[in-house]
Amino acid sequence: MFDKIKKTSKNTAIYGIGNILNKSLGLLLIPFVQKYIPIAEYGWLTLIELSILALSSTIVLGITNGHERFFYTEKDNGSYGVFLFSNSFFLFFVSIVVLSIVALFSQPLSMLVFKSYEYQFAIILSLIITFFEINNIIPFQILQYEEKATQYIVANSTRLLISLLATIVFVAYFKLGILGVLYGRLLGSGGFAIYQLVSTILPRITLQFSFFKVKQTILYGFPMIISSIGYILFSMSDRFMLSHYSTAEQTGKYAFGFKIANLVMIIVQSIGVGYLPSFYLQEKSENNARYYRKMLTYYTFSMSYLVLIFLFFYKPLLKPIISNQDYWEGLEIVPILSLGFLLMGMNYFVNAGIVLKNKTSYLLIPTFVAATINIILIYLFIPLFGFWGPAISTLLSQVIYVSILASISKKFVDIRFEWGKVTLSLLLAVGFFFVGFYVAYYSALLSLLSKFVLLTIYPYVLYKLNFFELIELEKLALLKVKVKKMMHF
Repeated sequence: MFDKIKKTSKNTAIYGIGNILNKSLGLLLIPFVQKYIPIAEYGWLTLIELSILALSSTIVLGITNGHERFFYTEKDNGSYGVFLFSNSFFLFFVSIVVLSIVALFSQPLSMLVFKSYEYQFAIILSLIITFFEINNIIPFQILQYEEKATQYIVANSTRLLISLLATIVFVAYFKLGILGVLYGRLLGSGGFAIYQLVSTILPRITLQFSFFKVKQTILYGFPMIISSIGYILFSMSDRFMLSHYSTAEQTGKYAFGFKIANLVMIIVQSIGVGYLPSFYLQEKSENNARYYRKMLTYYTFSMSYLVLIFLFFYKPLLKPIISNQDYWEGLEIVPILSLGFLLMGMNYFVNAGIVLKNKTSYLLIPTFVAATINIILIYLFIPLFGFWGPAISTLLSQVIYVSILASISKKFVDIRFEWGKVTLSLLLAVGFFFVGFYVAYYSALLSLLSKFVLLTIYPYVLYKLNFFELIELEKLALLKVKVKKMMHF
């Protein structure tokens, strides 16, 4: 069991790095964005980026989810070439048709979302970016599931570098504002969509279209897309509603705080990306329930610790590069959002029963319940708390979402997750954060020392509270001995 978890952790780390590279463009651009783009325009940029994400999540019709689910099955059956061609071609066709139709309404959409026709061209650019990013999904899944770690990381690194350099030129040199950000993203995504088609898709396809293969993936994945629509309402309504009920400046501040906290989200999603292949591989294992159970426990422990480190040091690290006061004010909501993202990551683990039994339609229940509650709370909280309101409502709704999802999933497969240990690691991290936050008011030196002490004793306190099992401690002790021997040589 420990060896399986160690292998999963290794794969998660490798493909997680690739996912982090893929999604870190916005974070790397912070020094340039806060200098050249006013906070109000940053709010508009965020709405455009959210639209790209929403379209990318829904237009795929569940094909990319189905590709993940049946990848190993189709490989074993020797029919993967037909499976890949059918689904890739259908996805290519659907994305062109749907995005072309949306482009016809770019002018009214600009007025609806941005209250101005000025952003029509930005919407057109975002639709082209969406097309390329949709058709980049399956090639990256192939590299991951075939365990081509080097290619996966190199591809993501190169795409990131192209987008980063191009964006800096367009924003800092040509002063194109948010259009410069979109141009940079387009060059990175477009160039690699073409490269991936030639290097990854074409060598693996069999030129035979099977409607049955497409139907198979859509039947599995489409309920997830319906669920994704609900989750989009859940996870994106905060910025759209804040834009509608507040000011562009407030939206920009919230969006920037969200962008910084999104580092936690990127790590969480990277863990999910790395975990999925192992999740499916363990499906037929005799002791898979214990594997799934321990993965949630280890996820919560490791992410609680990482989030605690992040929240202790994110402000000191950002202070030298953020000179714009409007952007700095947005950092206040980062702790609340970070905790919400940590909870969101539990979804990859607690939905095991639903996924294993192919009952993906049941994902609709927690998604739409949480989305409805979130929208109501945002509406109520914005007048009371300003841009803090959506952050608080998102955290509360995330708790509701995880609780309902775990309850439904349990009806299909009872994994018996270690909720006591999960809650313990979470509450201890929250408690340590408040201690570090309180001490910071008295002395900068004392604050720094206290944070290092708290981070050092966090695992020890859990150990004294019987968080770790005896076999886990024995394996860790053996690993420690091996590391010492390697260092000696």
